Amino acid sequence: PDGTIIASMYEGRIYLKNIQTDEPLRTFHIRSSHFNVSWHCLAFSADGQILATGTMCTRGQHNEVQLWGVQSGELLSTIGGHSNQIYSLAFSQDGKRLAVGTGRVELGNTITVYDLQLD
Repeated sequence: PDGTIIASMYEGRIYLKNIQTDEPLRTFHIRSSHFNVSWHCLAFSADGQILATGTMCTRGQHNEVQLWGVQSGELLSTIGGHSNQIYSLAFSQDGKRLAVGTGRVELGNTITVYDLQLD
């Protein structure tokens, strides 16, 4: 959000890094109770306090969004049960809503907006 932190995902981990100093800031482990899941997309909230990650599962209803505390590395909430694979995430400017873009060839594409209550 302020242009100094970048997030990336690889092999079940999220890496946060300061791009001005090249300093690693935090690594946290992404979890899923389902097999055949890959983590496909991520987005920061406008204030930089929350990081959302989305899955692309090859089987069934196990696609989910996980919301993480950037400072703590804690899993704050999970939004699950998507039948379509999650391809994009975007927070509203005030951070109170999250748009989730999903799709699958045989099921079509949708955008669902969730009201977030993380207090």
